[in-house]
Amino acid sequence: MSKFARLVNNVAVDVIDGDPAEYFHHDIAAQFEEVPNNVEAGWVFANDQWSAGESNNSAETEVFQTVGVIKFKLLFTSPERVKAKELRASDALIDDFWSILDDPRTTEVDLNLPSIQNAIEYTLTAINAAGIAIDVGERKAAILSAHLF
Repeated sequence: MSKFARLVNNVAVDVIDGDPAEYFHHDIAAQFEEVPNNVEAGWVFANDQWSAGESNNSAETEVFQTVGVIKFKLLFTSPERVKAKELRASDALIDDFWSILDDPRTTEVDLNLPSIQNAIEYTLTAINAAGIAIDVGERKAAILSAHLF
């Protein structure tokens, strides 16, 4: 079975055995590439080879907060929230994520979960593509900081 990784700044942040399309929405699955079977999350690809060890990606070691749903939504700017609501009608992945947030049984959001981080990045990327000019990486980091501005 083949192993695949999603890379951020040449660091394997998500590593799976098997076809990424079986685990992720096609837009996220397309970000994966095949890697050697020994590669693990946190490994760095540099000079055409993989190695375990430290990288400059602070998101690997940073621990994020768990926040309430209302605070989580407020971490997005008003224009971002409005555009995300608009995109729900045409983007099943955004609608799924925000529907989970809207469920009254959902009381908190763990910003450490890769699925939450991926959903934040996906939503911000879609918002940017839909005409709200933002720096996706910067906005994702600001949301993960859980600091209301």
